[in-house]
Amino acid sequence: MRKGAWIAGLALLLALMLCACAGSAPYARVVLRATPEGDAPSVLQADPVPTPVPDAQYASLTVGETVGVQTPDSPAAQSEEPILRQDSAEAQTVSANAEDEHFLAARQSEQVQALFWAVYGGVEAFEERIALPVSATREQVEAVGELLTIDCPELFYFSHLSAVYYPEGQPDCITEVGVSYSMDRAQAGQAQKALDGVVQPLLEQAKGLSDYEKELLAHDSLIEACTYDTSSPNSGTVYGALVEGRARCQGYANAMTYLLRRMGLPCAYLYGTAENASGRESHAWNLVSVGGVWTLVDATWDDPTGGEDTLSYAYFNLNTALMGETHVLDAAFDRYALPRCTSLSVSYSAQESVLIYGNGFDEAAELLAKALAQGSPSLSMQFVEKKDYEAASDDVQSLLQRAAEISGIFPGNVAYVADAGAHWLEFRAIDYGS
Repeated sequence: MRKGAWIAGLALLLALMLCACAGSAPYARVVLRATPEGDAPSVLQADPVPTPVPDAQYASLTVGETVGVQTPDSPAAQSEEPILRQDSAEAQTVSANAEDEHFLAARQSEQVQALFWAVYGGVEAFEERIALPVSATREQVEAVGELLTIDCPELFYFSHLSAVYYPEGQPDCITEVGVSYSMDRAQAGQAQKALDGVVQPLLEQAKGLSDYEKELLAHDSLIEACTYDTSSPNSGTVYGALVEGRARCQGYANAMTYLLRRMGLPCAYLYGTAENASGRESHAWNLVSVGGVWTLVDATWDDPTGGEDTLSYAYFNLNTALMGETHVLDAAFDRYALPRCTSLSVSYSAQESVLIYGNGFDEAAELLAKALAQGSPSLSMQFVEKKDYEAASDDVQSLLQRAAEISGIFPGNVAYVADAGAHWLEFRAIDYGS
């Protein structure tokens, strides 16, 4: 609405305070207005309401202390060929390309990689008990178990290594491992067909796209297909996320790994802790290479919750410094020598030219004024520096007022989302009236 048509006065409405879980980032949503004349009151603020989320689950090795420990409740080994894209024979040869596929496995010692591929082939064949090519220490077997859990989203039917076998009195000479599965062969085959039915159309859409566009497609498709939910038995898997549409953070991260690798982007699953309104909780996110730039993405925290229907890009391709405001990588990743993420060049905000490097309040006001002049229904912006974010977010009412004065456009109600962890400020549902 133009300035001349405005009625003086300001109606300030209490915000809907929304918070995501350790599955989602905390943020506040406030509805406000700008006035053409006079002083503007402060925006009413409140503490976000926490949504509790259980810790992310990570399968761990359960070791048998005696020779001949039996694997409980495992499906019988079968003689049929493995059901997935890569059979056990091929598994021994693809390690040369593991930089693009099994990114974390490629960063282990040659012996651990040999053990990993041997067990990988056995898991594909649904073997209950897998012989190792060489004897292994307990530490090496635990490393293999972790790799199967976090670096192989395609093995969504794998549960955990449930037992180890070794000569009596020689617990660091493990010769075989027992495996537990969450599905039997028939169930996994049907699940793979259903997963292919979801993924293949996305792979077709991805043809000819840039790396950034592929990642954006994977991110948006996952969020549109999935709802944060910890109750499903498959909620930690790509199958749970993309087929059943129910996942916790582990499922989101596995789905991103699966989709991006299928689209040709090197990607790794990361875990650690993340801080939201409920405190610090276990969480999972992703490391991905986009056009040769290593960056960090958290699809779980970009998924709207609490009745919101607009997905966010606050955690889309951040560097370590910005992601580190809320996310702390587990020390276990020290052994993987991960690449450094120092750039924000492939972040959503940089690609959309809404990344603010300095003069936080003034630059934010100019961006918002431009959006108002264009009649845009929404605008997001991200700040490199925390102080610049705070300069803009501490008095959003004044920011809106300043933008309205610059543009000459004084809208009605405007909702905004503020996420301090990502230095993210987003204006939504800008009402221009008739």
